[in-house]
Amino acid sequence: MADEEDIDFNFDELDGEPDYRVTIRGDRLMLTYCFPWLARGGPLGKLARDRGKDGVYIADLTIADDDLLVRVHASPADASGAEGRLLEWAATVGYTRVWLPSGIVDLDGVGTVAEAAAVTCDSCGIEWDDPTPELWEQVHSEHSFPRCCPVCGTDLPQWQTRPDKSRPVSHSPRARRPAPRPSTDAMQRRRP
Repeated sequence: MADEEDIDFNFDELDGEPDYRVTIRGDRLMLTYCFPWLARGGPLGKLARDRGKDGVYIADLTIADDDLLVRVHASPADASGAEGRLLEWAATVGYTRVWLPSGIVDLDGVGTVAEAAAVTCDSCGIEWDDPTPELWEQVHSEHSFPRCCPVCGTDLPQWQTRPDKSRPVSHSPRARRPAPRPSTDAMQRRRP
């Protein structure tokens, strides 16, 4: 645990652009690469913030090894559902900690122990259901599900998982603690 003076973490101190932009609306989690032109601050930032009024959660994600740093741009008044979906997804794809503005969440034992994952392409309608170990090796290696439809090339939402009923799962993360400043080593970013 870091000393109290190390608790204030400033996302502006990160070098370069975030890795991803995540948008959560209901149970649907969309993950796209983060580009400099995406709405963040200034007049465009208001467009992003206003989406929170309609229940949409938008954040930039920065990868630091197996940690995920979250910078929120839009959030519903009650963000617990969206944050819960983000934490479950992060645990499922192999992150060990998530740095939310409210503190760090350790993901040990959180999420779905899945036997299969599935997604339906919004564009061509193909349903992709994959229970193979190769899918899970890819997901954990890349820290995300495949993001592109192999048939039409459209972006895919992050997949839904089917739990393996034979294995116990904890659905609540460990207590949050204030976010200490990550070490220089943790700041070494991994690009997808």
